[in-house]
Amino acid sequence: MEIRVKKAALFLIFTVLAIPAWAKEGQVSSSFSRLLQSSQSLACTFARSDPLGSLSGTSYIAKGKMRGDFKTTQSGTAAVLMHVIHDKEWHYMWGGPFGENKGLKTRASQGGGYAPRGEKFGPDMDETLDLECKPWPPSAGKFQPPADVEFQELAPPLERVPDAARTKAAQCAACEQAPEGPARADCRQMLGCA
Repeated sequence: MEIRVKKAALFLIFTVLAIPAWAKEGQVSSSFSRLLQSSQSLACTFARSDPLGSLSGTSYIAKGKMRGDFKTTQSGTAAVLMHVIHDKEWHYMWGGPFGENKGLKTRASQGGGYAPRGEKFGPDMDETLDLECKPWPPSAGKFQPPADVEFQELAPPLERVPDAARTKAAQCAACEQAPEGPARADCRQMLGCA
């Protein structure tokens, strides 16, 4: 009897320790790319700030798809709302410098789908964040791009070899998709375009 109890206790301890931290409910440290590999359906919130500004948001994750609604604030500027959807075929971004009715989409095979942290459009997919997660019953509607947003497809790069000048030019060209006026100017300023 004592051996069975010890085996049961060891099995329970092993099971609890074997569950990855990102699959548990509550406070976890993980990246969105790790969460996407999970079989869990989660709603995760986060907030962080540094001397340059703050970033907060909520992400919904289920079956390799993710929807994120993020708010960024740079020192001395108004908050910017940005929305992203990541699925196995496409990455969508709208809001922020694009406006609420314009956005960009890129093929998932091009990689990325989110702007690097320095561009302040949202968190990097591989960045480890402190998240507060809870189970979420998946809703297919969360992963559908809004019908009232006009998405322009960002063409794939001509070469896969990274080239700083070409990358900078592509980033600045993406700003031209934003509505003319303050949104476009803000985008160009954030990216340091001439």
